[in-house]
Amino acid sequence: MSEGRHIHFLPPLRYYNLLMLCQATGYPADLVKITAMSNGPYASASFANTVISIRLQKEECEIAELDYACDMGYQMHVIGRNTIKIGVNENDVYAVMNSVISRLGWGGRFLSY
Repeated sequence: MSEGRHIHFLPPLRYYNLLMLCQATGYPADLVKITAMSNGPYASASFANTVISIRLQKEECEIAELDYACDMGYQMHVIGRNTIKIGVNENDVYAVMNSVISRLGWGGRFLSY
């Protein structure tokens, strides 16, 4: 920055990261979180597009993992749907859905359900 070069960074998603980036660069928060095509104290659109293009490319092992996760999610939703009845509470449905991932040995990797 002291040499006048543009610093490339991604638009921060978390407030804490926004504050750290502002502190490190001296840029105001309202400019740091904007993605712009021009030079200036903005998140770098070219850098963001590069990261997006990299994330869109998947190896066969990643595709297999995504397919497996989708299949597991499908199984969880089917068993959860079939468990819903009058008198069955949400915790019981959650436990049955969670049993799918426990049975397959995935532990806490899918607890977002």
